[in-house]
Formats: sequence, structure tokens, C-alpha cells
Amino acid sequence: MGLFSWFQKGGEQVDKITTAVIKSGDALFYTAEEKEENAAKRRDLYFKFLELSRDENSIKSVTRRVLAFAVIGQWLLMLNVAMGLYLFGLTEQATFVFTMIQDVFWFVFAVGSFYFGADIMRSFKK
Repeated sequence: MGLFSWFQKGGEQVDKITTAVIKSGDALFYTAEEKEENAAKRRDLYFKFLELSRDENSIKSVTRRVLAFAVIGQWLLMLNVAMGLYLFGLTEQATFVFTMIQDVFWFVFAVGSFYFGADIMRSFKK
């Protein structure tokens, strides 16, 4: 009888079990609404980080600035070299450089958006 004694306690015990089953079932599925809420939270935290790190002048900030300008500058230099090669009729070499530019575009975009993102978003809000 001791094995099923929890079952005989009535409505309170059934409510606890039902609630536990519903919560565990709900936790199994990641709904679109939850995804949107989490994306909004991540976005807010990211912009808060950008806002806090924008005005600092520590060695980390200077290093981020130097790396951002170096990465974007190198990408723009590769773009200019590819266009120059194409204008001089060296299409095979220009195609190779354009392929390299395409391969690193998302890396350059990530670095640029990390460093310049807060200022760009602020200019759109005005």
C-alpha cells in the first residue's frame, strides 16, 4: 500500500503531477515566440555592451580600434588591387583576388559591425 500512497492523496497531488508534466513538456519545445524574446534580449545586451565600451579609452579599446581599421583597410586595399588588375586586363588574377575578398567578407563585416555598429545604429535612430 505504501507504494501507491502518493496516488491516494487526492487533488493536490494530482495538480502537482499535472503541473510538472506540463512544465516538462513545455520545456521540450523552443517556440518562435521564445526565440524572438531571446533574440531581443541578446540584441539589448549587445547594444548595452557596445554603448558601454564605446567611450572607454583603455588599451582594449585602442586595440579594437586598431584591429577594426586594419582589417577593413586591408579588405579595401584588396578591393582596389582587384579592380586595378581587372582594369589592366589581368582578369585571371583579378578573379582570384575577388574570390579572396568574397571569402573574408563576413569576417570583415563582423569586425566592422562590432566596432562601428553602435554609432551606425545611433545615427539611424535620429
